[in-house]
Amino acid sequence: MLAANFGKIEGNVIFDARNQPMIGIGPPGEVLLNLRKELTMAMVVTEPCFGCKYTDCVTVCPADCFYEGESMLFIHPDECIDCGACVPECPPQAIYYEDDVPEKWRDYIALNREMAPQCPNITEKKAPLC
Repeated sequence: MLAANFGKIEGNVIFDARNQPMIGIGPPGEVLLNLRKELTMAMVVTEPCFGCKYTDCVTVCPADCFYEGESMLFIHPDECIDCGACVPECPPQAIYYEDDVPEKWRDYIALNREMAPQCPNITEKKAPLC
């Protein structure tokens, strides 16, 4: 189950869907979480979510890093573990890895970073707006 949500497991390291190491045990037993955290924000909710706000994605998020705005959802950049579990669950295909956000929606990277801390956390599915 864990490998299906995260990608693969090799030894003591769990990899994300992009084959990047996320979680491992380092010396001496130190837990290493999300080795990509310094490099990227992780996942970003973009324009197709605006006005629809499907919440299927929040139910599969192991980090509970989704936040509910009035018209769309946001992902908290400091909480997302970059697992990608939310991507296939988003009906309007609004969630991208930061590096893959289309140019026309690049402003949503900053918007997620700004708005997530200001909105309430959401972990349960609700009816969409559209």
